[in-house]
Amino acid sequence: MILDTPGINNSVSDDETITKLVLRHSFNLVLIVISFWYPLTVELQLALEYYSKVLQGLHCNVAFLHTRVDYADHHSHNEDFYRNLKLRNLLLSRIFQDRGSTPEGKDRRHMVPKADEMEEHPSFTLDLRSDKGSIIHCLDRNTIREILYLAASNSPQRIDTSNENMEKIRAIPHPKTFTDSQRRKILESISEEDEKQKILSVPDDCLGRSY
Repeated sequence: MILDTPGINNSVSDDETITKLVLRHSFNLVLIVISFWYPLTVELQLALEYYSKVLQGLHCNVAFLHTRVDYADHHSHNEDFYRNLKLRNLLLSRIFQDRGSTPEGKDRRHMVPKADEMEEHPSFTLDLRSDKGSIIHCLDRNTIREILYLAASNSPQRIDTSNENMEKIRAIPHPKTFTDSQRRKILESISEEDEKQKILSVPDDCLGRSY
């Protein structure tokens, strides 16, 4: 069974997504799809942090699919490409680390391990541009086959669907509901952690939009 969400920036259908999680409650793979060329802005990280909390208990089966990647960049001498891909995957993996229980009043973000101690989640790349030739389409199909193999080989993980846990999940605030002070505090926390991990986060005002 495949559960598709309306997108990490969508808050209108959160209840519907959570309901689907409860109905299925067991997952072999949580595949997060994101364009390689879309900046990992702090607002995007906030949205991912929200789903990290919702999907607590399923983190070991999380993988990332970076789309719109030109396969021409996949050569051994393109150090910049592999460095950027590594940094993106480290940042995403950091958000979806299991951090155990959080002490009262303590930000979960400060419980994340350092980059060299972090378990990096599997990642894949796809071109997905229809104007490419048959070789590119073949490479895309091979990647899809690898993703399906990972899903088949993973042990299914169950989400805690007890009434108590579901109440906690539904009480998790979506970033779009944050007050200015809440948003400022969390964004400062993200910036501090990114500086420690030597990861560059792009402020959203550089894009002229939040999402």
